[in-house]
Amino acid sequence: WAQPRLAVDTQTPVFVLVDKKSASASEVLAGALQGNCRAVVVGKENSYGKGLIQGAFPMSDGSGTIITVAKYLTPKHGEIQGVGVEPDFKIKIGDARKAIKSGALNLKSAQDKIAAC
Repeated sequence: WAQPRLAVDTQTPVFVLVDKKSASASEVLAGALQGNCRAVVVGKENSYGKGLIQGAFPMSDGSGTIITVAKYLTPKHGEIQGVGVEPDFKIKIGDARKAIKSGALNLKSAQDKIAAC
């Protein structure tokens, strides 16, 4: 008995909304989709810029230390730490509806941005 396959739409552009409070895993996802030419990122400003993975390690005297053990990078090796993910379309999230109505943000512009990636 074969498992049914789900159809996945890889042609329609994805819009990912970010703001200065978008951090860590949300930045990794936004950067990965943007860097793999699968989505455009929309926001007024870059995301937060939390791109480090840290580990806490106990010391023999009972104290501890925190050490950076890894960092997140975009698929094109861009830094996230301290920089964040830069939007493709600089639009305030609350103004997205207005931008769609005015034509500043539309499916065609997203397709063009992804095609140029």
